[in-house]
Amino acid sequence: MATFSLNKQERIKSNRLTTSLFAEGQTLFKHPFTVRYQLITKRDSSHKFAVSVPKRNFRKAVDRNHLKRLIREAYRTNKPLLPLEYLEDQSKTLVIMFIYIGKQKIEFPLIDKAIKKILTQLNKEISN
Repeated sequence: MATFSLNKQERIKSNRLTTSLFAEGQTLFKHPFTVRYQLITKRDSSHKFAVSVPKRNFRKAVDRNHLKRLIREAYRTNKPLLPLEYLEDQSKTLVIMFIYIGKQKIEFPLIDKAIKKILTQLNKEISN
């Protein structure tokens, strides 16, 4: 059965992990997101996740927080599209960061659709 939680172990908290992600990770683009991801050796979870909405595009914190909330919800509900069992078997952790690059706020169905496409593409790339 798929789990739809997004607990503390699944969030990127380490500055070292974020630095490593930007230095050595791979990039995927699907409008309105740029996705940085990296496979690393096993940590406490089979995947780690973070969201970024730049202050340059959304000056008000209310707008940034609203978009981050929508992105986290779309990720949480579509997380079963990732090959989590495969990662467990390989003793790997998938580190993902979603960076919202759009200039305007968009509605949840469009965010959800983009997240589904991204996770499906990540599944294909990781499984190969």
